[in-house]
Amino acid sequence: MEQQRNRTAIYCRLSREDGDGESMSIGNQREMLVRYCKDNGLLVVDIYIDDGFSGTNFERPNFLRMIQDIEDGKIDVVLVKDQSRIGREHLQTGYYMEIFFANHDVRFIAVNDNVDTEKGDNDFMGFRNIINELYAKDISKKIRSARKTLAKQGKFTAPFAPYGYKKDPDNKHRLIIDENTAPIVKRMFQLTTEGKTPTEIAEIFTAEKILIPRAYVAKTYGIYLTGYDIRYPYDWMGNTVASILRSKLYIGTLVNHRRTSKSFKNKKIIQLPEDEWIEVENTHDAIIDRETWDIVQKMVAVKKRPNKNGVSQIFAGLVRCPDCGRALSYNIGTYKDFEGSFVCNYAKNKGKKYCTWHYITYKALYQTVLADIQRHAALLKKDCAKFEEALQSHMSSQNKKQLASLRKEQGKLQMRLEELSVITKKLYEDNALSRISDDEYGRLSAQFFGERKEAEERLFAITEELRTEERNLENVARFTKIIGKYLDIKVLDKTVLNELIDRIEVHEAEKIDGKRVQKVDIYYRFVGNLN
Repeated sequence: MEQQRNRTAIYCRLSREDGDGESMSIGNQREMLVRYCKDNGLLVVDIYIDDGFSGTNFERPNFLRMIQDIEDGKIDVVLVKDQSRIGREHLQTGYYMEIFFANHDVRFIAVNDNVDTEKGDNDFMGFRNIINELYAKDISKKIRSARKTLAKQGKFTAPFAPYGYKKDPDNKHRLIIDENTAPIVKRMFQLTTEGKTPTEIAEIFTAEKILIPRAYVAKTYGIYLTGYDIRYPYDWMGNTVASILRSKLYIGTLVNHRRTSKSFKNKKIIQLPEDEWIEVENTHDAIIDRETWDIVQKMVAVKKRPNKNGVSQIFAGLVRCPDCGRALSYNIGTYKDFEGSFVCNYAKNKGKKYCTWHYITYKALYQTVLADIQRHAALLKKDCAKFEEALQSHMSSQNKKQLASLRKEQGKLQMRLEELSVITKKLYEDNALSRISDDEYGRLSAQFFGERKEAEERLFAITEELRTEERNLENVARFTKIIGKYLDIKVLDKTVLNELIDRIEVHEAEKIDGKRVQKVDIYYRFVGNLN
């Protein structure tokens, strides 16, 4: 009978929050507790180990197995190194130590804390549980703070690199391009610019038996083997592709702090609002250039619904109503020779009292847009310098003389602010050394302060204006480069439209001299409406 009351469960736990020092290692815990059993005549029936589990989590597999064995009457003694091995949440830890174990006639021993419920050595047990919880809370705060600091520094902190990248072997916080998967990411973006949807891209990759991201990680690193259905390692999903296409990671921007746990006790992950995300640019080499990424964002934001023939029209997401601002709805034609038309979605759904139809046929819109692109391409082809000069004039609110005058004024203001800084310092010294009176100092300092404030405000306005002009010049160069690819354009497709055009506004048609006249405003990327 005495042997029956000595059936002992040794429980060991270690988590990241407890550190990985030698004194806290699982091996040392186990060795110390086995020796304790031998010295005190306790029979070890099983050793329960949870390695890498937080003390605030009570869903630990071996802890639950031990609890089940206690309920089945297999355990008389629970032996741990210290109370915190059972847990670091004082209410649940206290429940197991003071209620559950007692109700099942189980003796609880925490060696380093001198706790033995059979001997009554448990006066400070509840207090220690509170201290252990405060420790877990403090460690949690420190970990969150450290991760936030690393995020602000643009350092990568996840355990494994995202698809298209791998960790730098010399710096675990830095990403480098994975030569095996980066070409696949590039192809995703290229297929999107060609008009493919995420679902269509997923179907292509599935047919070509390209490993899905989780399967690639499992094959490369030997982990996450149960993180996906191993029977289908090539089954790409449209939302996986869409997630990659939307990620700023591929233009060299690291986005952290997008999600967190509710608290150190509740590990449920919650999404944080976008304004709390931490973005740091140029943290690693980009796989995709910014212009391509911008085009793709516009394309994936539009739900492309195919028509009755299974084909989505090329103007999806571009055609809008200038009156109500809503998209124009595409309607497929009834007859074989009728390609369809666009009408204001608001007027279509709500009626004419809310907006007018802004009706235009697909053919008319196609011809109008193609002709406009061809016109600008022809001007560029004829004289590139004049074309850029005309664009610059269109984009700029200032001529060359005015810009030169602004730059000259900017230089003078900067010099004057430096002079005022020196004057203010000398005034202060003169007053401190009683060379000028306090009244004189006050009058002069107020005068120079007023001048300085006016100069700073004017300098700020000029600097912003010049920066706008610089951006305009950059945008002219960007547009010229893009339209230069289509000097001999004959047909339109999704790639052309999304590379060149930001939006198309179709106005309500008018009757002029008995003819139907309709204005179509085309807003090109970077340079706007060139009409």
